[in-house]
Amino acid sequence: MEHISKMNNNNRIAYEKETKELEKILNNKTLKNGDLDSFFKKEGIAHREYYNYMSDLIYKNGFTKEQIYIKANVNRNYGRKILGGETGVGLAKRDLIIRIAYVANFKLIEVNRALKLAGLSELYVKEPKDAALIYAFNKDSSTRDLDELNEYMRECGFETFD
Repeated sequence: MEHISKMNNNNRIAYEKETKELEKILNNKTLKNGDLDSFFKKEGIAHREYYNYMSDLIYKNGFTKEQIYIKANVNRNYGRKILGGETGVGLAKRDLIIRIAYVANFKLIEVNRALKLAGLSELYVKEPKDAALIYAFNKDSSTRDLDELNEYMRECGFETFD
């Protein structure tokens, strides 16, 4: 199921609707100019930025951003810029999103969604470093630690996240 955000009185209301169902609606309609906006409103589809998505999950998982900056060993000012959507591109941003997602206990599907929303590639099983990260995200752990991830990455022969 695809998670879709709906904006209602400035409160985010997440609900699930199968992607195939939405595709069927779009395939059965001839959309004219402006109809797509009507479709989005009717179906409750709103564009989400990666930083809003990540912030919501950080709070949902019981953390504050300040706690995550400390756990992820991220300078508070830089962390605020990344989670505020102000800066960061490319590999550095991808690694930072992965680092934050790991220590904030994101599930694999959630880190991939954050990466996708940021316009970055999702973790890909055929890329060795990504495969190691997929394994790390799939390990059942209620408290993830950056040192633990870095040690695992070193053992696998990859660069660490510090």
